[in-house]
Amino acid sequence: MAGPGLADPITLSTQLCESCAVVRFGGELDYASSWFVAELLRDLRTQGRVHYVVVFEEAALLDSAGLNTFLAHLDAVRALGGSMRVVIESSVIRRVFEVTGVDGVLLVDHSLDEAMTAMRATANCPDQ
Repeated sequence: MAGPGLADPITLSTQLCESCAVVRFGGELDYASSWFVAELLRDLRTQGRVHYVVVFEEAALLDSAGLNTFLAHLDAVRALGGSMRVVIESSVIRRVFEVTGVDGVLLVDHSLDEAMTAMRATANCPDQ
């Protein structure tokens, strides 16, 4: 999926269970694509999914608009008793989280297995 003006399209995929979702992102998560990401996360929340594992796969860019999209969604799901964990496979994206201090706000895991184990302990998420 590509938003208006995207040079490097964003890729998204989801795996769903009762109250949670694994959302995988790739490409450039920037101002031009943040509207699409926000819409996807809002739709999942509207469907009753309030626990998320967000996986940054082969993400090339994450700017402040993309980061703010996740922080706004985190606030919304926490208000509903939900949670969000993040798996970062890219050292560039991990550095963005560290420099901005967002790694202290979002729960950051090193692998999807690690994130799902933690999610299963706190939410109604069966094996994916």
